[in-house]
Amino acid sequence: MSDEKSSVQITNLEERQRTALDFLERGLFVDAERILTEALHEEKTSELWNDWATAQVGCGNLEQAEYGFREALKLDRCNDQAAVNLGVVCAKRGRAAEALGWLEHGVNGVDEEQRSQVNTLQKACKDMLAVLHTQPPGLVHFLDYHRNRNLGEIFADQTPVAISDPSLCWLRPPSPSLLAYCQNRQALPFDGVPPDQSNFLKDPTFCMTQVHRLGLTLDALCQHWPLGQRGPILDLGAFPFTLDIAIREYLGFPNPILATVNQQIPEEWRAILEEFDISLIPTNLDPYVKNTEELAEMRDYVQADSDSVEFVIFSHVIEHLYHPAKLLKEAHRVLRKGGKILLSTDNAFLLHGLINYLTFGEYVHEPVEGTAAMTFTTWRGHVRFFTASDLRTLLIRAGFKIVDTQFHEVLYNSFLPEYFRHPTTTMPRWRGDLLTKFPHYRNEIILVAEKT
Repeated sequence: MSDEKSSVQITNLEERQRTALDFLERGLFVDAERILTEALHEEKTSELWNDWATAQVGCGNLEQAEYGFREALKLDRCNDQAAVNLGVVCAKRGRAAEALGWLEHGVNGVDEEQRSQVNTLQKACKDMLAVLHTQPPGLVHFLDYHRNRNLGEIFADQTPVAISDPSLCWLRPPSPSLLAYCQNRQALPFDGVPPDQSNFLKDPTFCMTQVHRLGLTLDALCQHWPLGQRGPILDLGAFPFTLDIAIREYLGFPNPILATVNQQIPEEWRAILEEFDISLIPTNLDPYVKNTEELAEMRDYVQADSDSVEFVIFSHVIEHLYHPAKLLKEAHRVLRKGGKILLSTDNAFLLHGLINYLTFGEYVHEPVEGTAAMTFTTWRGHVRFFTASDLRTLLIRAGFKIVDTQFHEVLYNSFLPEYFRHPTTTMPRWRGDLLTKFPHYRNEIILVAEKT
């Protein structure tokens, strides 16, 4: 009886999908979207998400379309049609570098006619990037744009705008599936945050407080991950291993993960990490500075063979280092030819710093308490903020070729409001307008570079 019911359900699902595809071919996008939404309530497949997102494109809903294509690729990284479609949407939304990545990801898997169209779009994206790279820095644009306005007018509109507002679609909030993952993932002994009743209604995990940044990093990783490669991933400065565990659990990547540590890791923690196939490499990431906790097996270099690693992650670590150039050369050494490094950090030109400067605040980027100027511990505070140009210079000097630069505005303690006493759910209109117009003032930089 249950088998018969299952057969009927599958038949109905297949029939709905055929009907929806017929509507798509006839340009009846609203009808197709309605049927595909019903189908997705029954079963979530990569093909259904791709078709649903295609209907959203036809309806003019590019933000929803982007979400759908990303969901399709999370379920099947080999869905070349979804990759190409996502590249087209990114191009429509003005993100040429990201568009190129997805178009290159899927171009070989589509038919000859579509491949020709993709090649044309790839050339247009490259031309757009060439123009952008010749433009003067963002600060000049800001002054030119506001030359005939006073500061009062620029910052006047305090109207709160919901972070879900379509005008802020560039925020790229975490997907419902990532939120569910962070919320339901088992709490681990090393990924909590210090108790803080003034900020938290109930204690979240590090994953929950950082879910927006985590999602943006995972998206960038997926965009630039070489399809089909099975070589190791090296995470420089991995603690508390949130990103590595998400790569394993949420993305389902089977690759071995090497994680550097500079502190004693209890056996209980090691056992948990071994279950995730995460191998620990004791490394002093800042070898010109004596580490406060000496490990017998620690070295001042990465204990991995040259040309042995597929991808290096260097996420929110460089700002804690006094001498990052040596470590970047180590990353270049261990990467195979064609391997990539993803580097992310806070943006030295973030809008928050500009506002503090204009208002004679007590600090520009952050208060001195808790930084290396006041304390020196294994987990030292920020010792430097970097611009995108700084990071490009460091990577190029280490031997890399820059392939992508992204600016994001990361919101913290925001997307799981039941955990936070004062969750960020809106931003003033003036802030949204400035960050929309001037991406270079967003608070997060993600760079991807390649070993050539």
